[in-house]
Amino acid sequence: MPLYEIGRSSSTPQSLVVSLAVPAPRIVGISWPGSPKAQGAICTTGITYRNDGGDGDIFLRVIDSAGNVLTSIIQSVAAGEQGTVTISFNMPNRDIIIHAQVGVGTNPTSAAGPRTITVLLAIATSLTLSLNPATVDPGEPVNYSGKLTRADAQPPGIRTITVIDDVSGTLKATVSTDSAGNYSGSFTAPNTAGTYYYSSEFAGATLATYSLAPSSSSPRSIAVGMNYALNIAAALVTGITLLVASLFSP
Repeated sequence: MPLYEIGRSSSTPQSLVVSLAVPAPRIVGISWPGSPKAQGAICTTGITYRNDGGDGDIFLRVIDSAGNVLTSIIQSVAAGEQGTVTISFNMPNRDIIIHAQVGVGTNPTSAAGPRTITVLLAIATSLTLSLNPATVDPGEPVNYSGKLTRADAQPPGIRTITVIDDVSGTLKATVSTDSAGNYSGSFTAPNTAGTYYYSSEFAGATLATYSLAPSSSSPRSIAVGMNYALNIAAALVTGITLLVASLFSP
């Protein structure tokens, strides 16, 4: 409810001087982002507030230790209102110390913190894929193999790799690497003749003090049904050769 202050003016006739109460928000609860976070990861803060003043707009924000606003929102509140607002920002490429604030206009009226969030070191990865044989009959097995490597040349450990149809995105196989990053397996070739393209993908991994970045291999192709066609062509050529030879033989 608005609060009114009534006073008498010095002039005549007398007039009323009315002051409307403004919001007076304060933080009554906080939910901090987890730590550590990979660079670019979403950091979410939940701020629970209570408005001890009148109706109006308040701001809720997260700032770093240098006073830079990382994320902010304006919220309309009623007198006595309590609620929770969730706001997010992307993790920078450095450790940060953050504070949560609520206030009116540009003036904070309540704050919480500090909270330290450390950044996970992101290590680039690369992935290879080989398919064998390059030409198969429909429904025959296709062998695949490849390797996941880290940019710092350290072994990647046991990681999950998927092999997909590079055009349709259909999953063909899921396999785990060995500790050195090697993987292999097989899938069934399509039943329809044609040229098909496949690639392998690593979705990335988050560990205690660093993360492995996602990566994918270059597409590789196989020809399905060409063996059958080649066999028929070879048989036709052989048959024609024998026929011509028989016609001209003495």
